[in-house]
Amino acid sequence: MHLTSNNVGYDEVTEVFSAEVAIKNLVDQVIGTTDGSTRAVDGIRIFFVNDPVTTGGTGNVTVRNADGTGDFTATGQPYFEYRQALGPGRTSLSRKWEWNVPATVESFGFLVGVSVDVADQAGLQPVGYDFVAQTISADSLHTCALDYSGQAWCWGSGGSGRLGNGATTQQTTPVAVQQGSLRFVSIDTGRDHTCALTDTGDAYCWGAGSYGRLGNGDSVAASTPQLVVGGIKFKQLAVSRFGACALAVDGKAYCWGNNTRGQLGDGTTEDKSVPTEVIGGHTFKWLAAGGFHTCGITTGGSAYCWGRNQFGQIGKGTREDEPYTQPTPVVGGHNFVSVYAGQHNACALTPGGEAWCWGHGGHGRLGIGRIDTISVPEPVATNERFTSLTLGTFHTCGVTLEGKGYCWGYNIRGKLGIGNTDAGQYVTPQSIADVDEFTSITAGADHTCGVTPAGTVYCWGNNENGRLGSAVSDPTGTPTLVSTLNAIAFLNGAPEGCAADSPGEFCFPRRSLAERIFLAARDAWRAGLDNLS
Repeated sequence: MHLTSNNVGYDEVTEVFSAEVAIKNLVDQVIGTTDGSTRAVDGIRIFFVNDPVTTGGTGNVTVRNADGTGDFTATGQPYFEYRQALGPGRTSLSRKWEWNVPATVESFGFLVGVSVDVADQAGLQPVGYDFVAQTISADSLHTCALDYSGQAWCWGSGGSGRLGNGATTQQTTPVAVQQGSLRFVSIDTGRDHTCALTDTGDAYCWGAGSYGRLGNGDSVAASTPQLVVGGIKFKQLAVSRFGACALAVDGKAYCWGNNTRGQLGDGTTEDKSVPTEVIGGHTFKWLAAGGFHTCGITTGGSAYCWGRNQFGQIGKGTREDEPYTQPTPVVGGHNFVSVYAGQHNACALTPGGEAWCWGHGGHGRLGIGRIDTISVPEPVATNERFTSLTLGTFHTCGVTLEGKGYCWGYNIRGKLGIGNTDAGQYVTPQSIADVDEFTSITAGADHTCGVTPAGTVYCWGNNENGRLGSAVSDPTGTPTLVSTLNAIAFLNGAPEGCAADSPGEFCFPRRSLAERIFLAARDAWRAGLDNLS
């Protein structure tokens, strides 16, 4: 077990020292579960083997906000409980640890242990907790993000209850989703609704309910999270304009909501208000939902799409405006690790980070060096290698291996973030201004937001309805800080590294809390323990 931290600080008035602490599973076994999939009641408990010891200065240090006490190796030992199950190498959401530390204390130390349930690993795989997660998402009229604790925050238009805060009014600064004790690990937005995934694999949706897009069996709007019915455990969400799809822990794909173009992939064009399995018998590792089409990557690296094909967005080499109601192979024989869908187009990444796009190419959104609509994948015209992509209505953005942000397509209202608001059409990737490094970027219809390694959020583009989360002039082509948010997390947001059958290609790591944010925070943690002044 490895502990890492962020937001370390000391309040001189209350004499409280605090830190956001996450845990990483370093053993080759699922922990926090007895059967490999169901979270144990007690979760993972990190307990204090001894009381904190003052190593510099004078005074006694005590644990302030422990979840409880137990008899682990002695009597009445305080502990912090992480209500999750973690597969090998996975990092948890963080918890705030607090200590009562008199001002006379200069430094202190402590020793912790782990109390955790583990499964008999015979025949079990660590499925269900290797989430394909995104922690910020923008669509037409609003934006949502997750902080380190798993709390969701949304801002922009509140119509139909899409912000999840129990109201329908516009919010120009982030407001907390009314989620109670739920801890979200992934969030995704549609035009008028939002869905999120908990750390136990349960999906919740809120906002407009027409077409059954909330997945709760009816078509009624809801301004607070509603459980998606069916009892299926998911590891990824992909929200479309009027519906959603989700990837189950066994690799099966399920969809619900509007199905007029066959985008649910169940062989029909009938709307569904509950999760319905995508036919074809495929095992997927990644899903993406666009305006009226859906795509997935199988465990073998093959891309399939289904739904509307008016602009070649299915990638089958033809264009016809008829519904494809089941997964159809994307031509070209490519090996992809992830796929992304926009309103009328799609893009995918190879194991080496090369971006390929197809579908509607209006305004240069495909990035292939020209304005053209194509029905087969073509490479984006750049030497950059990407860890993730995001497709808006008229533009596309990506984060490179080095963390640089790029956008291309239609720059009207400044949505590309290149420092101006001209209505230029950029057919190749353009560097985002002012912000040196991103961990993730999300493209909406007319605005864009990005998260930095420090967990801060910047937005740019059209600020109508407050969708940029700040009082910045509308519009803006320069990234502007969303200042009222807690630090935003990012969990497993990038595709896996090189495929086994791709020797010679470079690999990029899966960006995670432990690997990025906490590398920097580790030093702050150590400094905080050594010097509390």
